[in-house]
Amino acid sequence: MLQLLGIAVGRIGISYDEFLRLDVDAFEAIVKSYCDHEEDKRRDDWERMRWQTMLTIQPFVGNKHKMKPEDILVFSWDKQDKKNVKTMTPAEQRARMKKLVERLGDKTV
Repeated sequence: MLQLLGIAVGRIGISYDEFLRLDVDAFEAIVKSYCDHEEDKRRDDWERMRWQTMLTIQPFVGNKHKMKPEDILVFSWDKQDKKNVKTMTPAEQRARMKKLVERLGDKTV
């Protein structure tokens, strides 16, 4: 329990009173969101470094070879991002939008 309190107050910035009022599901959602945010920041730092490196090297490679950031360094999430992409047909997109609009209590036009 003290370790969770340390994470909540020390790392995430939740007050002690707020921590005591949280149930397990709410705290889990907060921690997941915090971890996702930290992971995004870490990835952004690495992506920025990869771009800077590519832009630094590009003038010395010559005009024949157009470089991409992935030519410098391939990250594990590069492969994951391509696997997780699911394209929806226009009919699937309309059906999904219709469900969302109905759930929000409005009618589709």
